[in-house]
Amino acid sequence: MCIMKKVALNHKILWVTVGENFVRNRGYKFIINENETGYWILCINATWINHLLRDRGIEPRNFRALNWRDIAAAAPSEKLRKLVVALKPANFWQMCDVIALSESEYDDDNMPIYRQRWFTRYPIFTVEDVYELLLENGFNQEDALRVTMVVRRGEESLDGVSLRDFLELYDVPEDLERVILRCNSLVSRHYVIDRLTHMACQLLSTTRKAKED
Repeated sequence: MCIMKKVALNHKILWVTVGENFVRNRGYKFIINENETGYWILCINATWINHLLRDRGIEPRNFRALNWRDIAAAAPSEKLRKLVVALKPANFWQMCDVIALSESEYDDDNMPIYRQRWFTRYPIFTVEDVYELLLENGFNQEDALRVTMVVRRGEESLDGVSLRDFLELYDVPEDLERVILRCNSLVSRHYVIDRLTHMACQLLSTTRKAKED
């Protein structure tokens, strides 16, 4: 069973270039969650994020006081630390994208992914980015979700059909298809939000202990 809530898409610019850096210009619209009954597409906003932070013991104002240097210092991997230093994420959503870049896997690693022309045209950080791009290319929600879940699970879920053939069957635009085929493994937005809030909890807990001492 698939449960979806219809929303109007906001067609404002989603990504912008700041200097040499390519960063998100607005927050996430959707999170896709899977359970035993099917998929839930959650429509989220800043209020939802504030509730999430408070549920995890983080006051939103304390989170907003964190900057990219704090996140770099708390990064659990050298790859993430280098990406944070290079991209200098300025807000919650940009921090999520940098975490996604450190975890997702792409075909072409000759230069930073975020500087490659194919990525700057169709920036796919997480599996939900595939869903949003399909909607913006005229797909209905059901077909967009079906294609997105196949991309998430990988070609092995297709019983012998190649991912390329599957995308062609659904008439995915050729230029978007080429970009999707470069994405070997994509993390979910739920995952990167969880990673970021966990790092924030550690940072703020350390800060509180330092003040108490």
